[in-house]
Amino acid sequence: MLMKMQKLLTCLVVLASLLLVGITPDNLNAQKEGFDLFWQSATVGEEGQTSGIVVNEGTLLGAKFEVDEQFILKASSGHVGLPFDTGDIYFEMFVAVVELDPVTELPRSVGGNPFTSEDVLDVRVFAVRFPSQAYFAEHENQIVLDPGKYGIVFGSGYFGTFQSAILPGPDVNPTAQDIGNPEYFKWENNQWVDGGFNRIHFGISGDFVNAVPEPGSLGILGSLVLIGAAGRRRRKK
Repeated sequence: MLMKMQKLLTCLVVLASLLLVGITPDNLNAQKEGFDLFWQSATVGEEGQTSGIVVNEGTLLGAKFEVDEQFILKASSGHVGLPFDTGDIYFEMFVAVVELDPVTELPRSVGGNPFTSEDVLDVRVFAVRFPSQAYFAEHENQIVLDPGKYGIVFGSGYFGTFQSAILPGPDVNPTAQDIGNPEYFKWENNQWVDGGFNRIHFGISGDFVNAVPEPGSLGILGSLVLIGAAGRRRRKK
């Protein structure tokens, strides 16, 4: 009971601060431009949706992605929003990138908590508003993923977030289409389960480690270009 009261008090304090100062686009920790998608589960469809699957402490939505060589994760994307109009006030939700259990290929949970600290590779808390939009949440740490399968989870109720949010599904966003055969999963009834929904946009942005030239190699490449150009000039004389 005491823990519940403390949690309720924390939520009320956060809510009061948001109502007083609000979260504005000036401190919006998400952006829609400047990133190219490496992978996406589905197309965004139409933004501006006012309903969808509600995510909160009891329901989280995720999708699995796989990399076949070391990959630098720079940003995650999702089509999300708030379930009601809050005017110019933004509320926060999170996106987490997690390792998956090699047997179940689902996140590991413990004691009713959907996440274990050792499996959460990075979390970004970002601000969303009504109606839905496609957001890019930048991973400032730019984590390096080894080859394997991972999960990306959008939700609320954890990592300092509490306000319910929505991810528009095909019933309200029929133009969204799955790309390939995406593997979705969700947290419900205190457990992770496969499937349960489809045609919701999740995405990641980044580069393969081998595709990013090291600073020294750039200098070598520049020298080779200059040497080649000098050789061509000498042959012309």
